[in-house]
Parts: sequence; C-alpha cells; structure tokens
Amino acid sequence: CFGHRQETQASQLDEILAKGATYEEIQKQIKCNKSRIDSHLKHLQDKKKLFVHRNEKTGIIRVKAEK
Repeated sequence: CFGHRQETQASQLDEILAKGATYEEIQKQIKCNKSRIDSHLKHLQDKKKLFVHRNEKTGIIRVKAEK
C-alpha cells in the first residue's frame, strides 16, 4: 500500500493504517506490540512523507498521503 513488500508485517500495517484502526485492533490483527506500530508510523512520516491522523476520541489512527 505504501511501498512495502507484500506479505510482510510492514505491508500488513500499511493496509490496516490506510483504513484506520486503534492500537488494540492492530495488535489483535497482526500480533505486534505498540512500539512496533509506533516505529512503523515514524518511518511512514519520516521516510515516506505521509501524514498520521489520530482521533483522540475514538483512538483510531489513520495514515494518508495528504493532510
């Protein structure tokens, strides 16, 4: 979705984050910890120049190409 190889944990995170999900939903779907998710979000921001949107009320995190 954001340029990571298919069938990798990074591509799975990309797919989930493009749709939007909470930390808990992500952890349940792909069995990773919060620090792994945060590390991937930082990578998407710094290297891929994408924008991370966090809804404070719902806890949903979504990654987009634009603000």
